[in-house]
Parts: sequence; C-alpha cells; structure tokens
Amino acid sequence: MTMAAPAPHRIRVVCRLRPADDAAVEVRGASLIVPKNRSVRESRDELPAQGGLRFSVDAVYDRDASQVSVFEGEAAKLVDGVVDGVTGTLLAYGQTGAGKTFTVLGRGGTASGAKYDDRGLVPRCLERLFATAMRKRRSGRVVDVRLSVCEVYNETVVDLLRPPPEKGQPVGLPVVERNGLTEIKGLEKAPVASAADALQLLYDAEINRAVASHAMNCASSRSHLVVTGHVVCSHGEDVTEAKLTIVDLAGAERVNQTQSRDGTATLREAGYINKSLAFLEQVVVALGDDKPRLHIPYRSSKLTHALKDALGGTCRTTLIACVWPSAAQADQTRATLRFAARMGRITCAPVVGRRRSASEDAASKVVARKLRNEVAVLRAELAARDLIRGAPPPAYAYGPLTDGDEIQKCVKLARAYVDDGTVPPVVTVGQVRAVYAALRDLCGQPAQTPAAPPADTPARPSRLFATPLASPPPPTEQLTSSNLEAHQSMTNEELFKRWRSSTTDQEVIDVEEDLRACASRKKELKTLSKKLVSEVNDAKTRIDAELRALQASGGDTEFGDDADAAHAVASSKIRDAKRVYRNAFEARKQAQMELVHVDARRKYLFRLLVAKFQAAHDLVSS
Repeated sequence: MTMAAPAPHRIRVVCRLRPADDAAVEVRGASLIVPKNRSVRESRDELPAQGGLRFSVDAVYDRDASQVSVFEGEAAKLVDGVVDGVTGTLLAYGQTGAGKTFTVLGRGGTASGAKYDDRGLVPRCLERLFATAMRKRRSGRVVDVRLSVCEVYNETVVDLLRPPPEKGQPVGLPVVERNGLTEIKGLEKAPVASAADALQLLYDAEINRAVASHAMNCASSRSHLVVTGHVVCSHGEDVTEAKLTIVDLAGAERVNQTQSRDGTATLREAGYINKSLAFLEQVVVALGDDKPRLHIPYRSSKLTHALKDALGGTCRTTLIACVWPSAAQADQTRATLRFAARMGRITCAPVVGRRRSASEDAASKVVARKLRNEVAVLRAELAARDLIRGAPPPAYAYGPLTDGDEIQKCVKLARAYVDDGTVPPVVTVGQVRAVYAALRDLCGQPAQTPAAPPADTPARPSRLFATPLASPPPPTEQLTSSNLEAHQSMTNEELFKRWRSSTTDQEVIDVEEDLRACASRKKELKTLSKKLVSEVNDAKTRIDAELRALQASGGDTEFGDDADAAHAVASSKIRDAKRVYRNAFEARKQAQMELVHVDARRKYLFRLLVAKFQAAHDLVSS
C-alpha cells in the first residue's frame, strides 16, 4: 500500500562539525555558540548568548560523529520515502574545507585512502535504496532505478556520465520545467540493477569532476555536484515515481584565505562559485520572508533553477550545514549558520508522485479531443462574426503573420505611429506582434537573442573521459635521438608499465599505494568471506541435526522432569546455533558489501592511473 503524502513542514536543518584543534564553537544540545564579531550587527537568525551568539538547528553532529550516525539520522528516511513515491533532497552546504565532500562521498580527494566505514551518504543511500527495492520486488512490485550525475561548473551544467562533447557541439545542458517540475534536459539517466553498478557509475563520474588545490583545501571541489536516483515503483495500475537528489555544494571562498592569484582558473572558478551561492541565498531569503513575495529569482543561476523543487517545492528537503569550528574560521561559521537558519524557515509540501494509469490516459485523451473540437467551433464562430462585420481575412488568423504584404502593412502602421502618433488599427495577436517587432526595430532595440558568453569566460578544463588534470605529470625520461626509436617501438602496455615503475610524481605514488591497499584488503575480504560461508554452513548443519534430534525425542512415551530437561537443553542448543548462523550471515553480507566497495574503488584508481599516463605520454610525444 502506498503511503500518504506527509504534511507540509519546514526544511530540516542539521549541523555537522569537522575536527579542529582550536575549536571555538560550543555545542549546547541542538544549539551552537559561536564567538561574536563586534563589528557585525546581529540579525534575527542569531541570538546573544553567554560567550557569543547562539544558533539553533534541528540536530548537531559533533566532531566525533560517525558517517553511519549521520546517514541513519538524516538520509535513511529520505531513501525509504523515495521508494514510496515521495521525492527527497539532501544538501551539503558550508565553506571550503568544512567536510562537505567527505560527508557526501566519503573521500577527501582522488588519491586519498578510503575506508569502508568512512564511505559517505551517496554510497550508503544507494545500498539502502537497492535493499528496499529488493523487499518491494519480493512483495510483487516492479522497481526501476536509474542514476544521473552532473555538475554545475562555471554556470554550465555538465553531464558526468557522458564523454565530453565534440568540438562545435554545445557543452552545457539546459534546465527546463515540465508538468510543474524542474529537470535538466538531455541528462543521462543510466539504468542500474544493483548497488555495485551504481557505485561504479559514481566512481566514473567522480573522475570527471572538476577539482583543484588551494591554500585551504588540497582537493577543493570547483563545481556543485548533483547525484540523482530516479525510482519508478509499479504494482498493477498504481505507479509511483520519485527521485532522491544529493547535492554537494562547492564551498564559499575568500580570496585572501585561498590565496588564489589573479588570472588563474582557481580565481575565476571562485567567482562563479560565490556568485551562484549568493543567488542561492537570495532565493532562500525570498522564500523564508514573513511576507510572501510575488517573484522568487529561481532563474538567476543554473543552480537555483535546478534546485527549484527542493527549495519550497513538493519534496522532503534536509540541509547539512558543515562547519569548520576553528577560531580562525568564526566569520565563515557565522555565515554558514545564518544561511542554515534562513533555510529552516522555508516550508515544503511533499506529495506522492503518481503516474497516470492507462485508464486515466485514455480519459485525458477524450478530454483533449473535446477541447480541440470546442476550439475549432469557437474559431469558426469568430470567423463568421468577422465576415459579417466585413473584416479582412487576416482578422481571424491567430498565428504569426506569414504574408509579406501584411507584414509590410504592419511596418507602415508602426512608422506612422512613430511619426504622428496614429494608433495602429490591429485586431489580431499576429498583427500586434508584427507591429511591436517593427516598433522595436525603429527604436533601435534589437530583438532579444540568447546572450553569448563573454570573451573572458573561462572554458572548462579539457578532460579525458577519465580525469580533469590540473597539471599533467612531467615526463619521467628525457627523450634523445638515441632512445627515441626504442621508445616509439614500445607498446602502450609496455610504456605504461615502465612509466608506473619510474615515475616520481607524488600523486601517482599515492594512487599506487591506494591500489596496493585495495588489493590487500580485497584478498583479506575474500578469505574472510570463505571463512564466514563455512561458519554459516556449519551452523545450518548443526541446526538441522538438533532439530532432527528434538523431533526424534518428541515421539518417545517417556515423561517426567528428565524429559523436560532434555527438551530444554535441545531447544537451547538450537537457539545458540541460530544465533551463530545469523551473526555469520550478517558478517558475510557486510564483507560482500565492502568487497563491492573496494573493487569499485580499485577500478577507479586504475582508470585514474591510465588517465595520468595518457596525459604524461601526450606531453612527452609533443
């Protein structure tokens, strides 16, 4: 049975603190006390408190909070609701280096070690999504899951599951609105059958994401990452559809802290990031205003337009405000918590997304046919009225004008209006548009056309379908006339092996260490899995044997305390064997899930190595 739509509620806002040696933020229940800046005027989002300013949120995850606690507290409900047809959105917001990417993906950078227990919200949500879908399938439902991953880089929406477009083709994807919902037109929605497939796609997409280094973060996200799981659940004619969207927002940056130099790509990217976050805050302020506003500036940026449904729309929304509680970051902490407080005033009205059944589609087609017939009758009546009045035939042409003579007549009417103020005698929408276009030309205002990007707009870094390299690794060997022929005669595989063994690039060395760690952990997990399978089988054999013994003793005619004691002992043995069976089965299940995670990361790291080798080889060849 499909659950009812939850009642309208405010966006849930929680805060997560990253570890810091000089922490200056105090946690008091669901409130945070931040040092006060005397030069800044207090706002209604912050209240004076002893020792600073107090910000209240729905929950606080302190420095020692684990990834699983954040997932169980915030994301698990959203995943379960999506399978029941209620769309959910989770946003990670905060300054650069505050731990947003670690919370969402579980990794601090492409070459950093990734522990299974530290995996982020996206892998955990995918695992729970497929586990819930499996239970639905067992009850007779059909569940279809698709995954899309994109980023908003320099006000351009880029699909991370597709290769870069060919030269001359458009790079960005448009954000459109259809049937009252916002979507990204042309975005790849890859079908996935298991959590392993989804995790592999996620790693492939992460390779393509724009990442750079600056003074505050060695692997800073240069774009807003949007991961969306599209779920369609059907049972007969009852079809629900929803999506789970997790957004890793790029962190707000201050140039004096990141030390970005003039003219660099990092500085230009920071400008686009801060601009889009400023527009996001404008939308949040407008939605949270006590007095409802007639206009909400969703279309100010691609990010706010894409998040229109999540901000005061028809889905459940949770904001995780990631905070760096260091004393040096107090200003940024106050700004993050001020934004979180404003988000908490926005109300969402979740609904269950249902597709129309076949009977409903047929009924809507009948209604559409009736409406078309009514329009045809009304047009005939208007034409008859115009004919009686003696109006010319164009009077009942309701589309754009195509007759050249009629267009020239409208131009003359517009010129007469400009010269002596004579009001044009127009009677149709097509004539009004033609006269307006002529007036616009006469007044020197060209028709609006899509604005071309400015000349100084930074282009997206060229990337293989494997990685965006900020700086290709230097060649490991200087080519001369003596070794050029031998170098050219080597195959790509031989060159790759030689490059891996001789490179001095620290990033490549770190990736190699991670690969060795993944291989070692994979071997351990396979050994552990075999051991647990043996334990499961032994426990099952023991349970069967005890059950047979208990059944055999149950047929005896012996009564008394000794028989009751024997039955109690046998029942206790069966319970113990079942407990061992359940524990071993759950441990094996966890080992298999970790094995999937390790194997997907191993493939990701190897692709990263291949991409770095291609960049280095191309540099040497040129």
